[in-house]
Amino acid sequence: MIMKKFYSLLSLLLVAGFVSAQNFDVTFQVDMSTQAPVADTVSIAGNFQAADGNTTASDWTPGVTLLTDPDMDMVYTYTASLPAGTYQYKFINGTAWGQDESVPGACASGGNREVVISGNTTIPEVCFALCTTCPTINDTVLVTFSVNMKREADLGNLADTISVAGNFQGLDGNNPGASDWSPGQTIMTDPDGDSIYEYTARLPIGTYQYKFVNGTAWGFEEGVPASCAVSGNREVTVAGDGDSTTVDMQTVPMVCFGRCDGACPPVLPEIYVTFKMDASELIAGGALDPTGLFVSGSFEDPAWQKNAISMTLDLQTEIADAKVLIDPFEYEFRFYNGDCGDNCAETGILTNCGSQNPFGDWNRILDLIGRVGDTVLPTFYFDSCSFSAAGRPSALFGDVSNDIQFGVYPNPFSDQTMVVISDEMKGNYNVYLRDVNGRTVRSYEGIKGQENIFIERNDLTSGMYLLIVEDNLGRHSTRKIAIN
Repeated sequence: MIMKKFYSLLSLLLVAGFVSAQNFDVTFQVDMSTQAPVADTVSIAGNFQAADGNTTASDWTPGVTLLTDPDMDMVYTYTASLPAGTYQYKFINGTAWGQDESVPGACASGGNREVVISGNTTIPEVCFALCTTCPTINDTVLVTFSVNMKREADLGNLADTISVAGNFQGLDGNNPGASDWSPGQTIMTDPDGDSIYEYTARLPIGTYQYKFVNGTAWGFEEGVPASCAVSGNREVTVAGDGDSTTVDMQTVPMVCFGRCDGACPPVLPEIYVTFKMDASELIAGGALDPTGLFVSGSFEDPAWQKNAISMTLDLQTEIADAKVLIDPFEYEFRFYNGDCGDNCAETGILTNCGSQNPFGDWNRILDLIGRVGDTVLPTFYFDSCSFSAAGRPSALFGDVSNDIQFGVYPNPFSDQTMVVISDEMKGNYNVYLRDVNGRTVRSYEGIKGQENIFIERNDLTSGMYLLIVEDNLGRHSTRKIAIN
């Protein structure tokens, strides 16, 4: 009997030891010395919170998991008790979203920080909103941002105030008191009256993200094209010489508002764009929201009004569409299943037809640069880059008889793009992809009209390319495409 009790006690101890061994002490550290002022509370949020044995918080809940600074050295810490696994998280200079850091692309995974836990871990100290430890504030660089707003001026959309917002604002020695990601607090000027606006910040060395804003509030910010975006924002690395006794200067290359280069495209007449979505899978799965289907994007004014454009659903074809008058430019958009804002938005990983936004979600890409006629977009399934069987547009990019009508979707692309030849003349076509040196890197000959061509990236490097489509009548059309 004594031996039996001994083995039972031993078993309990082993089980208890096994259970306790499953959780590890994980210490998070963030240096807030570059944040002026620091909020009363510094917190952390991530998908580790529900698994944390030291709290009862839910995942991604700001203001609940608090960090402390017992040494008063501006380095805030928190130790969680976590099982092995991979976790994502963000530090927050406060207790609410909007006060969270923007993690630079160089150390981000889906816009967040990430750590793999397999034992007791003290995560290396990082500076808030940076990938490294905090730089010495005394060693600063004069950084000049500039944006070409001529196109907005020509459109009559130029606001009275142009601003820039980013995770550099709280560190800017030329604008003390500004908060990160606050439009309207960092004002740009146009002293020459040439619609090119500038602002010079005094910043410590580091990597920063930012956006230009045609006004002073969110909803009027630019949509940064995927080919030059990091988590949906622009990014710049500020490099100093490490000598605090000298003043370094750096000029960020000028860009057109909402573009990757400095030259703004000409203003063309507005065109009607028809958005189309195949709702058959939603209907078959009983998931169609009774409040309706919507489309929203950066083409709206203000941008991303989630329920302003409702789609008309044909119950016979199960295809929903919406026809919108749009200025030909570059945009992003999403479909919404219901009138409940972001909770009803697509959540799929749209690698082949979209780009990732700063919140880790995916937006579809809409490139209308150079369009001169009504545009019917392909019909996609909700949450997918796949075409519907009814998805081939009859006239994808206008009705201009002198041009070959074709589209490229997505553009820019990462792995694969599709060329859709929707030309009404339905001839035979040759398609060539050429690099910036004029070298043909892909060729497709004898293509029939209404036939799709898939261009694989494979060994092609990132950059700009020229796509040429020609037919047996001597016509040819060209289009720039970009590979991320």
